[in-house]
Amino acid sequence: MKKLTHIFFVLIMLVVSSQPVLARQNEIILSENEVREIVLNTVDVLEHDYLFPDKAKDVAQDLLHKLDIGAFDQSYPFGMFKQILENILIKATNDSGFELVEREIHNPLKNKLTRQESNAIQVDMLENDIGYIRFDGDFLFSSAQNELDSAMAYLAESRALIIDLRITGLGTLPLAQQLISFFVAPDTVIADVFLNPEEAPAKIIIQDNFINAQRFYDTPVYVLNSGFVVGPWEFVGYTLKYHHAAVIVGEDTMGVALMKKTLPVSQHANLILTYAQTHHPKTNENWQDYGVIADYQVSAQESLKTAINLATTEISR
Repeated sequence: MKKLTHIFFVLIMLVVSSQPVLARQNEIILSENEVREIVLNTVDVLEHDYLFPDKAKDVAQDLLHKLDIGAFDQSYPFGMFKQILENILIKATNDSGFELVEREIHNPLKNKLTRQESNAIQVDMLENDIGYIRFDGDFLFSSAQNELDSAMAYLAESRALIIDLRITGLGTLPLAQQLISFFVAPDTVIADVFLNPEEAPAKIIIQDNFINAQRFYDTPVYVLNSGFVVGPWEFVGYTLKYHHAAVIVGEDTMGVALMKKTLPVSQHANLILTYAQTHHPKTNENWQDYGVIADYQVSAQESLKTAINLATTEISR
C-alpha cells in the first residue's frame, strides 16, 4: 500500500511540475535580433514620446550601454525579457507605468468582437424635477456622443442634475469633453496638456460646435464618484469642480491623471508608456495619486441619497 501511495504521489508531482513547461512551450521566443530591435526602438520612443525627457535620457544611455557590452546577445522567452526590460525602465525612472506586451496578430473578426462593449447611458427624472444620468460600463470604443446628446435633451427641464459616475469603466477624452461642454461655456480652457514638461502645453478648449442648444450653466449639478472612477471620468469631475460647475459627492477617485499610449517596438512586442498629463489652468495641478476629492465625503452607496438631499435643499431656496 505504501508503495502504491508513493507511486501515486510521484505521478501527481510529475503532472504538476509539467504545467509550467507546457505554458512555456506556447510562449513567444524573441530572437537575438528581435531583442536588439526592441531595445533600439525602446530608446527611440523614450527620446521622442516619453513624458519625462530627463529620465528618458538616462535610461536610454543605460540601454545602449548594455547593448554595447553584449548584455542582450541571446534569445529570450517573451516573459523573461519583459521582466528584464520593465525592471530596467522602472528602476531608472521610478515610473511604474512601463509595460512590454505582446502584439496581437491582426484578426478583423476578433477586433470586431472585442469592440462590442457593454455600456449604457441611463436617464431618469426624480422627484422635484431632479434630473439623473448614469454611465455604466466601458466607453473606450463605442461612439456614445449621440446617446449623450439625447440624454441631456431629455433632462433639459431639470431643476437640478445628478451625474452618476460610480460604476463607469474605461472612457475617452472626447466623450469626457462632450459631457463637460454642457456645463462650461464655449472658449473656456479646461486643461493644459503637457507632452513635455519643458515645452508649452497644448490647450483643450470648449468649442462652440461642441455644444448643442441645451446648456446647464445655472443648474445645480452633483457628480457621484466612487473609489473606482478613473482616467477621463476623473477629468470630468475635476474640471467641473474647479470651474465651480458641480459639487462632488461620494468617495475620492482612483487618482490616474497620466496618459499612456501603446507603441510597437518589434514584430511581437508593444511598449506602453506615459506620454502626457493634463493640468487644470486654475489649479495648475491634476488629480494624479490623490484622486478627485469629494466635497461631501460619504460612501459610494450613500452618495445618491446625499446628492438628492443637497439638490432638494438647493432648489427649495
